[in-house]
Amino acid sequence: MQNRVFVTVLDAKFRKLEGETRFVSLKVLEILKRKKIFLEVYLVSEDSIRRLNRDYRGSDKPTNVLSFGEVSKSVFKEPENDLGKGFRGIGEIYLCPSYIARFKEDFRLMLTHGLLHLLGYDHERRSDRIRMQNLEKRICRKILSLV
Repeated sequence: MQNRVFVTVLDAKFRKLEGETRFVSLKVLEILKRKKIFLEVYLVSEDSIRRLNRDYRGSDKPTNVLSFGEVSKSVFKEPENDLGKGFRGIGEIYLCPSYIARFKEDFRLMLTHGLLHLLGYDHERRSDRIRMQNLEKRICRKILSLV
């Protein structure tokens, strides 16, 4: 396997999304031709994501997705590490499926959005936002054609 995605379900009602989360994450990395990437994705409740949003972004309200990049961007080199040699951790994505559903957003799109942030994409400027949105749509169309 070229990439490793660990999905942690912190709210049991989201267990059914575990496989789709892993599949979409791996497909996004494959489409973007990224290899030896290690990613963690957490499926959380609205209360959990609200606390994270408050503690790390200063906004005391729930949101759809939060991405936190690796501070060190180091490569896992320990031989005893079960990831194997040469995997690069890019960070963590926290998704709130109930919030995403409540606002009728697409789960795959939000996951792709969070992953693109970890890969260096941003939407601060209008031109960057358009570029990122176009890439998200292109990736999601490719993924939907595989399902």
